Amino acid sequence: MSFRGGILLKIYQILSTIILPFLFFYILNRKKKSKEHPHRFLERFAITKIAKPQNCQLFWVHAVSVGESNSAWILIENLLKFSTNINILFTSTSTTSAQIIEQKILQNELFKNRVIHQFLPVDSYFIVQKFLNYWKPRACIFVESEIWPNFIYCARKKAILSFLINARISQKSASRWLFLKKFGGNIFDYFSAIFAQSLQDKNLLQNLTKNTIFYHGNLKSQNSKLEIDNQKLQELKAQIGGRKIWLCASTHAGEEALILQTQQRLKMQFPDLLTIIVLRHPNRASEVCELLGAVNFSQRSKNQTISEATEIYLADSLGELGTFYSLTNFAFIGGSLLKIGGHNPFEAIQLNCAVVSGSHVFNFAEIYADLQKKNACEIVDNIDELYEIVQKFLQNPNIVLSYSDKAKQAIINSQNTSQKIIEKLDAILMIGV
Repeated sequence: MSFRGGILLKIYQILSTIILPFLFFYILNRKKKSKEHPHRFLERFAITKIAKPQNCQLFWVHAVSVGESNSAWILIENLLKFSTNINILFTSTSTTSAQIIEQKILQNELFKNRVIHQFLPVDSYFIVQKFLNYWKPRACIFVESEIWPNFIYCARKKAILSFLINARISQKSASRWLFLKKFGGNIFDYFSAIFAQSLQDKNLLQNLTKNTIFYHGNLKSQNSKLEIDNQKLQELKAQIGGRKIWLCASTHAGEEALILQTQQRLKMQFPDLLTIIVLRHPNRASEVCELLGAVNFSQRSKNQTISEATEIYLADSLGELGTFYSLTNFAFIGGSLLKIGGHNPFEAIQLNCAVVSGSHVFNFAEIYADLQKKNACEIVDNIDELYEIVQKFLQNPNIVLSYSDKAKQAIINSQNTSQKIIEKLDAILMIGV
């Protein structure tokens, strides 16, 4: 694909224009299902009520969802500190990530007047043109695996440099892009720089572009510690008392049923066990409540307390994961028992939680492989193994402490990643001048 655009890109542009009316009804339908913001869904078509900041360098950062947003914050914070003349347009797609981003902006003085959140518009050619013409960013920064051909092509055409930060790609996706490359679909050549999050990603990405792929470490290892509400933490501790706790964080559909089976087995040995389930997507609460059925459970969003009879505490809330990690010394991290890809283990490790995970962690393969090599985490293939490991951890706090200490040591070696990325951005963009 040359800068003028190959045939595949032209076809994509035409199709994305033709289906625009259908995209509008698709977004409306998502709005009815509460999957889009009820008052801001028009931002998905580059219609906004927010004024563009003046007299500054506006950097556009896009992160699709919660995990990617968390990775982006450390880079955003360091960019704002690097130059007082920088403002950030931060886009995301999910309503959950939007709520967390907006909370973060309000809670941090550095972000309050310098970070704007918007929902990412659909990748339809004329909508993309409208978005870029309005905001006129100095540079576009896409986080992890966000490849939107119209955005990347149109930005390049307008002399707006694009960067792919903390990039990750699966073997399957790399094979698809390699196939498209044979027909002129080398969209990765349009980035001014790509920073991989692992050596494996670096090698896969290097086959897709003539540009050099940089690797300075994984931004996730530098994430700020999750926030802890000490008052809520003490309230929860008082309700739990001396009971044993099993925390299951960031669970997805299908995993709660497996956790419930394991919890029932564990209760035979630990009658006072309290299992805490923190949903990755709180809007799934009604579905999980139905699954729990006759089990005695309490629900966070309804302000129900934990009694002696409570077997499962359903945490269907936002922004409280740090508080729940602080309740216990180990946690099972979801998105890993099924083929979802896993979630960031660093958040738990930073709060002194040893990590247990399923084996489906292809989004974090190198991280978990490194932790496992250093005996700093436990990876299970099925619920029988999950039962055995949780049983071992509940019985042996000293073993849990050993895992936690090794894990904290393992992530110390992946520091200053964001600073190295910013130095490279500055060399290309001269943002500090």
